[in-house]
Amino acid sequence: MQTRTTNIVGAEEGSKQIFDPSNSVELDNGCVCCSLSDELLTVVGKLIQLSEERGVPFDRIIIECTGVAEPKAIVESFEEAEEEGAPLFNAIKFQNIITVVDSGTFVRDFQSKHMVDERPDIADGEGAGEGRFVVDLLVEQVEAAHTIVLNKADRLKEEQMARLEATISTLNEKATTIHAEYGKADLHALFSTGKLGDDKPAAAPAASHGEGGHGDGHGHGHAADGAPEGDGECKEEHGGHGGAHGGAHGGGHGHGHASAKETFKSKFNITSFTYNRRKPFDPTRLQVLLQGMPADVGRCVVPVGSEMTEKVAELKKLLRPVIRSKGFCWLTSQPKTALYWAHAGSFFELQTEGAWWADVPVDCLPKDEGTKTKVLADFEGAYGDRRQEIVFIGIGMKQEEMEAELDACLLTDEEFKAYEDKNKQAKA
Repeated sequence: MQTRTTNIVGAEEGSKQIFDPSNSVELDNGCVCCSLSDELLTVVGKLIQLSEERGVPFDRIIIECTGVAEPKAIVESFEEAEEEGAPLFNAIKFQNIITVVDSGTFVRDFQSKHMVDERPDIADGEGAGEGRFVVDLLVEQVEAAHTIVLNKADRLKEEQMARLEATISTLNEKATTIHAEYGKADLHALFSTGKLGDDKPAAAPAASHGEGGHGDGHGHGHAADGAPEGDGECKEEHGGHGGAHGGAHGGGHGHGHASAKETFKSKFNITSFTYNRRKPFDPTRLQVLLQGMPADVGRCVVPVGSEMTEKVAELKKLLRPVIRSKGFCWLTSQPKTALYWAHAGSFFELQTEGAWWADVPVDCLPKDEGTKTKVLADFEGAYGDRRQEIVFIGIGMKQEEMEAELDACLLTDEEFKAYEDKNKQAKA
């Protein structure tokens, strides 16, 4: 990992030198996303001190990560330090996440079933991304970005590039996309201000740059680490309220740019919708539906019996167009636990995310009033924030039929009444 500083505006007129090696700091022992996050902040502080001693402020501090980095972890390190009142943030603010996508291999990697450590061309040799699927990491990096560089654009035909742009913009509709060949992109477009804050920041903004196009952060959302596992004890609060709400990061962009993206989506029939319901899934019926997902679900569900073969075949045909889905689930078998549904390409997982906020003691709710208001906005009725909230993205999806199959996995009115009665008895 390297942090590089550039003084684009301050370079001598006519000079092509915008990178001074003396302003580069390399951290090569560990992962900047986790074990070295504190050291990273210390190094950024030293760079600010250096600029003050020289009397010349840096225009940008660029954090250059490996292709398997998780930018959100870096962002969280900065956010936590800022919330704790670190003096460093009197001089800097986090400005932009840039993800570089290899246009020529994106589709192949999206369909990959490989783990990161099975791909020597991607793995950094230091364990970053170990245990994760390539497509999972790839989608996360795209969804986390404020700016996406479609590198090697010259390798795709016009129709292929249009389809790629449509897919990328559906995964992250708020990001600015830039075409590049041989990694040559307009620097002022990459590092333009106003992504996360004012158009003219008072101090040097920082940018996280993930090379290779395999990256972002989960954005899991409201039931994150701040919610205990039902033990009644508060845990340290982290994270925000993203994930299932489908919120990609970034500021607003011009209407013309948005119009072009919508044109691409319409041309290729790429659509998305959010499935919202306030009843729990029956795990047995959901297990059958998951067998029809266009992904390897073997790690999450037990294969159904031969009597369901025909039904699963029907579901596979219906769900085949889905290329991405993510969100939160409520299962009767785990009433106090929010489950995170994550699917991209052939990757699928359904994992424990933490307790629902409805099961968290009032004094353990987020202290920040803005975050607390967002959390409580999800509450409805006796079950609080428990719900199904899953975003589906695909090409030529049949939304009504998909929703009908998902609805069939919910408890019926009669089953839900019995479920409620059982819960009342348990509390008595």
